[in-house]
Parts: sequence; structure tokens; C-alpha cells
Amino acid sequence: MKKLLIVAVVMLMTTIAFSQKLELSSAAQAYKGAQNMMGQAMQSQDFSKVKGKILSAKKYIDIAHTKQEASKGLKTKEIPKLWHYRSLIYLNYIMMSASEADIKADVEANEEAYENVIFESATNCKKTDANGTAYWEPLKVKLNLMRWGFASEGVKMFNEKKYEDAYDAFTGASKLAEVIDMKDTLSFYNAGLASEKLEKYDEAAMYYEKCAKLGYQGALTYVLLSQALNKQKKHDEANAALAVGLEKYPSNLDLIKEQLNGYLLSEQFDKAEASMAKVIAKEPNNAVLHFSIGTIYDNLKKYEQAEKAYDAALAIDPEYFDAIYSKGVSYFNQAVEIYEKVEDITNVVEQDAEIKRAEGLMNSAMPVLEKAHGMNAEDRNTMTALKQIYGRLDLEDKYMEMKAKLKG
Repeated sequence: MKKLLIVAVVMLMTTIAFSQKLELSSAAQAYKGAQNMMGQAMQSQDFSKVKGKILSAKKYIDIAHTKQEASKGLKTKEIPKLWHYRSLIYLNYIMMSASEADIKADVEANEEAYENVIFESATNCKKTDANGTAYWEPLKVKLNLMRWGFASEGVKMFNEKKYEDAYDAFTGASKLAEVIDMKDTLSFYNAGLASEKLEKYDEAAMYYEKCAKLGYQGALTYVLLSQALNKQKKHDEANAALAVGLEKYPSNLDLIKEQLNGYLLSEQFDKAEASMAKVIAKEPNNAVLHFSIGTIYDNLKKYEQAEKAYDAALAIDPEYFDAIYSKGVSYFNQAVEIYEKVEDITNVVEQDAEIKRAEGLMNSAMPVLEKAHGMNAEDRNTMTALKQIYGRLDLEDKYMEMKAKLKG
């Protein structure tokens, strides 16, 4: 079976020709009559010798099920038998859709209904089989083989980048695993990956959470869970998941980095600062990390620490454009803040001192941004900042030159 079925309502027959027990026995007999030839039929994809028996079995099991729903006439010991054969008969019916055009059309028209028949019947068999050995255990074995087939097909489809088919297969394997009380962590994990490929981030998060609770893939699962939640803008839930992961794996760098990303997305810069410090302690020679904490300090208006962080990044990589640009802009933004406050200062001496301080910051920003402009002459943000600096410092020629560049 190449694809899991998914919902609808089974057409149930209302005409009753025999007793309910007789129809259940007829369904079981027809099903058993097909089983000796079903393996060969599946290999050859020629179901001509079994098709009639499976169609007959389906007809009788539908009648038996309809009567049971209406009258509850079966004895307690016969109820799990009904669910056992109903699940298996529909499973065999679906298998035939691979090569039988009429059955394929029916299956495609009733995808959700037939999936429900298989899973709900199996669940009811498990619930009603008192000792579990007569009907549930044999059904469980066959459903486990079906689960394995889905999982294998899913891997094949995923590798071929047929993500919709892979999703169907992995989610089918996952559902079957839950029905047969199996913790199929690999299928849960793969279902999460396939869900992500299809941008079904809510489902991806659900499967990753299952894996996390079962300890599958360790810290990585918490990272993936956080990412899936962040893509839904559930930043608080993402951070909570990471906190749980860090309790279990406190030294894992990937978790710490992901926690940092979460804090940045939710603009919790004070928490991001503490998280980044942990990362830098583990990777002190990573220029990007020093630059990143510099931007955090800028957002927190801790400008001296921001400057030190940018300098640390540049000590590692002197040609790091983002660090050079951000250092210059940090000076520039501090100067702008002062200019905005100066107008409210009534004390002339204090006002003059603040203006000089702002001009000093502009003069500090200018050579840094000029270096950035030399590295990337097309960056308009750098040119815009330089134009404003030249204007503030009355550098007319440079101002006009930069204005012309921005127009060009």
C-alpha cells in the first residue's frame, strides 16, 4: 500500500438476509479463503484469484457491523471477532487498490473512512478481547508488519523528496504504533521531519514532543521542537521546551544557541545576554558570537560592552564587515540620542558639554563607517549614516559626495 487512507463514512448495508452471527462467520470464512493466496497475489500484483473472496468478506463484515451498531446483538465473546476481521478485511481491500482500478477508485473516494475503519476496529478489538490472545494478538502481529511497511516506504519517499507521500507513510506508521502500544520513536521522529518539509509545524512539534518525552535523539529533539514552535510564533512554549531540554542536557551547545535565538526572536535581550555569554565561554574564538553579543548589548544600551564585543570580533576577523559597521552605527546612535536630549537642557554649559560629547561620538563613528564603506561601497545603510555624520559635522564636500552616491 503506497499511501495511507484518511476519513469518511463507510456505506453500510441495511437489507438483512441472514442472522448477524452468520454474516460475521461468512465474512471470516471468505477472508480466510483468500489468505492462502494473498501473499502470492501481493508479489505478482494479480489479485484476480482473491478479489471475489475479499469483496464477499467486505460485504458480509459491513452487514454484520451495521447490525451490531443498530442492535448490539452479538455476544460478548463475538464482539472482538467482529473488530478483528473488520480491520483485516479492509486492510486487504486497500491492498488490492494498487492494481484493481474499480477498487482504487472506491478507495480514493473514501480515504478517511477506510483509514478510520482499520484503526478504530483495531482499537476496539484491543479493548474488547478479554484475554488478548484470541483476536487482538494475531491482529497486532499483522498491524506491526503493516507499520514496518509504512515506515520503510516513508524512508524511500523522503529520500526521493516526495514529502507528501513520506508524510502519509510516517504518520500512518505512527498511528499504528500507538494502536499496538509500541513506542515507535523513529517513525515519530521521521513524521516530524516530513511535517516540517510540508510546513505543518504544529504536527512537527507534536511528533518532536513525543520523541523528547521518550528521550529519542537527546538534545537534538528539543532543538527541533523549539524551532517548530518558533515557526508558529509560540516563543514562550519554545523557550519552555528548551528549558526542559537544558535541565536534561545542561552543557549542550546546540540547546544553548537555540535558547539564545528564542530570546532574540522574543526580544528578551537581558536573557539573551546571559545565554550568549554561555555560548562564548564554550567558543571564545568565534567572531560571530562576539559580534552577536555586541548587538545584544546595543539593544540593552550597554554601549561600552558593545564596543568591547565588536572589538573582540574584529580581533579575530579584522575584515568582518558586520562588526565594523555595527561598531560605527553604535557610536552614531549614541550621538543621535544625545542630540535628541540636548534640546531639553536649559543649562548652557551642560548643553554645550553634551553637544561636544555627541560630536566626539560622531567623529568616532566616521572613520569606522568610512572603513565599512570602503569594504562595501554599495551598502546604502552605511552611506546614509555617513551622510548624516558629514552633515552634523559641517563637512560640506563629503556630505555632497555621499548625497550624490545615494542618488546614483
